[in-house]
Amino acid sequence: MIVFIKKWLGKCKGYRSGVLQSQRHLKWLLYWFMLGFASLTLQAQTLWDGEGGDGEWSNPLNWANNETPGIHDAVLLNNEFIQTGYTVRLPGGSATTTVRTVRIMPSPGNHIELLLPSDNTSLPGFVAAGDSYGLIIEEGGIFRNASGAVSGLPVSIADSIRINDGGRYIHQTAAGHAANMQRLSSAPGTEKGETEFDSPDLSTTLSLSGRVYGKLALKADAAGGTLNYTAAGTNRLRIGSDLEIGAGVTLSLNFGDTIFIARDLIQQGGIFNLGNAARNAVVSVSGDLLQMPGSLITETGAGEPVILIAGKQEQKINMQGTILNSIRLVMNGSDAILQYPLALPYCLELIKGRMVTSESALLTLLPACTLKADSFSANSFIHGPLEKQGLVAEAFLFPVGINQTMRWLSLKNASGSFTITYRRSDPRALGAQMAEGLDHISSLEYWSVTADHDTPAEAAVELSFDDPNSGGVTSLQDLRAARLLNGTWKNAGNAAVTGSPGANGSVTSLPVTGFIPGENYFTLGSAVANQNPLPLSDNRYRMRRALPEQDAEEVEKRSPPVSLAATIVQQRLEMEIIAAEKMPVRAIVYNMQGVALKTYNAVVGKGKTVLNMDAGGMPGGWYCILVTSGSSRLGLLRFLKR
Repeated sequence: MIVFIKKWLGKCKGYRSGVLQSQRHLKWLLYWFMLGFASLTLQAQTLWDGEGGDGEWSNPLNWANNETPGIHDAVLLNNEFIQTGYTVRLPGGSATTTVRTVRIMPSPGNHIELLLPSDNTSLPGFVAAGDSYGLIIEEGGIFRNASGAVSGLPVSIADSIRINDGGRYIHQTAAGHAANMQRLSSAPGTEKGETEFDSPDLSTTLSLSGRVYGKLALKADAAGGTLNYTAAGTNRLRIGSDLEIGAGVTLSLNFGDTIFIARDLIQQGGIFNLGNAARNAVVSVSGDLLQMPGSLITETGAGEPVILIAGKQEQKINMQGTILNSIRLVMNGSDAILQYPLALPYCLELIKGRMVTSESALLTLLPACTLKADSFSANSFIHGPLEKQGLVAEAFLFPVGINQTMRWLSLKNASGSFTITYRRSDPRALGAQMAEGLDHISSLEYWSVTADHDTPAEAAVELSFDDPNSGGVTSLQDLRAARLLNGTWKNAGNAAVTGSPGANGSVTSLPVTGFIPGENYFTLGSAVANQNPLPLSDNRYRMRRALPEQDAEEVEKRSPPVSLAATIVQQRLEMEIIAAEKMPVRAIVYNMQGVALKTYNAVVGKGKTVLNMDAGGMPGGWYCILVTSGSSRLGLLRFLKR
């Protein structure tokens, strides 16, 4: 109104002593007054004060102006007059309530609910006719559509519905909802706004294809505890927060695109049928996967639907129910932490991210379950134990590892059920004795193989190596698989090898038929002393061409950063040091048995310095150079003299 007064005053500069000087000024005054009054009417906001005491929308005493809101009113339900939560009941019967807009805006900690009751059967029973957000639900606000109509659209919103984070729209009617779901706002701040379906009918078809929801919750309370929801479509569904499937709910999909869940998939019970036809739905979850006991995820069609673990941050998997039939679980995100044992029936595919398991949260692949993984890539593997059941004279890859390293084991011609774990520690702590055919074994790593003794178990064991992390493989023909029996490491043979020295590859044992109860231990070994220098200490001699990642921060604090490189030119070792400042250095050359062969002291300047060391008399093989400055370790690198 201030705008109109200013405009009126601007037209009235010629007034003197309150007397109009011309008929023209009078016309302007009447014009702006009428326009301002009309605008003020259109902008009228009606507040709830609850003085009527009955919670009825139709009682004028419940409104601050003692008038029931009309078609031009913007209704605000807040806590200006009532400091606690309350419910406002729209008229029942065949009444239709029409306003311009409604905004439900409780104070923090309160709940305010606007209810279209079940005794209202009008189509529509509530109309928001405004040309902007017809319905805005703020945090703590609830709009409950409990219309008694069995079809049609009881709630009509002309423009759009905005459910801000913490607000809830509850569809508790058997009547339609698709038109309103088209009007849901996806603006920032609505990602956690909840749409809840709680139909009183026994079966309801959901509008999901091509939709964008905030949080989506499916309940069966109004139907007496059991309800079937179905949905079909070929366009993607985006859920900005959680998908929550309540107890007693069956959600059955015939979906041909991706369902993106930005946060958690929560199943409180009931059945989640990912495919009741030939379409392959992909349920992409960026948050946690939580499943209560008694819950079931399955498919009943001819497709192969996917649960995609796709979070950019660590995800938790706590699935205490069951997964059945042709459900594929695909890892293509960050790490996923198992918090409860998980058994997969059909397929596990590893693309990106570690799945962290433990003895108390074991990952089990059931007899029909296959596994897809790239043994040449450390992008995705199982960090912890992995069980495979029901092998019958077949090969199976166990992509296990620890930290950022995959160190796979494969069973050849295997029968039985096996659990495989990779451990990054010294296997000589399990037994120090070497049997005939073994000169030494690795001190860096070993694998645990546990066989199910309810059925006969046998397999040849293929162990992978990855230099420099495996301590230096120099001769494939002298490489051995070693097995611990009665405290002594036995030669398990070399039936086949892959790869090349100094890179990566594997060695396969002879067939093993006598798996003992409990854990059976395997590691890499060598048949001769001067090849495959596996016993190097992992802490003292890291076979890295650059600073170890875990030591980089410490080295940076203790001394200026350096870069190291070494090459052999004829009988001369050339070592390049790039330093941030001038410093004294000591370079010590070790063989793979940890014996210091040569020491070189020098002062290097800022920038690049090349040190030349005599390599004559050094036999071919792998060596390492430890570079220090005073008491600080600058780095360790490895080189091969041919």
